[in-house]
Amino acid sequence: MPKKPPKKKRQNATEKPCTALMVIGRPTKRRQIAFSRLRKRFIQEYERNYGNISATCTAIGIHRATVYRWLKSNSRINIRFRAALEAAQPTERLLDAAEHVVAAHLADGNLKAAEFVLKSAKAKSRQYHEKVEIEQVDPMTEELKKLQGIIQARAQQEGVSYGEMLQIFKENHAQYYPKEIVEKLVSDAVN
Repeated sequence: MPKKPPKKKRQNATEKPCTALMVIGRPTKRRQIAFSRLRKRFIQEYERNYGNISATCTAIGIHRATVYRWLKSNSRINIRFRAALEAAQPTERLLDAAEHVVAAHLADGNLKAAEFVLKSAKAKSRQYHEKVEIEQVDPMTEELKKLQGIIQARAQQEGVSYGEMLQIFKENHAQYYPKEIVEKLVSDAVN
């Protein structure tokens, strides 16, 4: 096996190794302006693509990782970029487009896609959501109605009055039901 040639020693012991920054050089004003323009273009396309980062990156020709690197960076230009990105309102643009579709197709009656967007969570800021009314049912009232129906049916079956059947119910079955229900049955029978 042949021996490797020895590594060349530096001529000057104080000489530093070459870094990428030394090769590329410091960012010039021209390069900073180009980066700034690219970020501005990204924000414009971001709104145009309704907040879809992948579609925006494809449109301007950069990789998604670049955008995420911009978002993580704390450089001044990227801090301004994040602020501009937060100020952009892609969901408002999406809702405006959906409203436009609704207005344009009212006569046709085919509004399923626009209806979906308007009912989505993104549209809640504009009060586009289905209201659901929840009716509260008191379990005591339900139980009371059920017992009244049973007592009434049993009274007709036996051929006695409701009051008489209620008295039989109280004597034989009252201990199995809450006291409030039995009291309510008796008070309703008196009225």
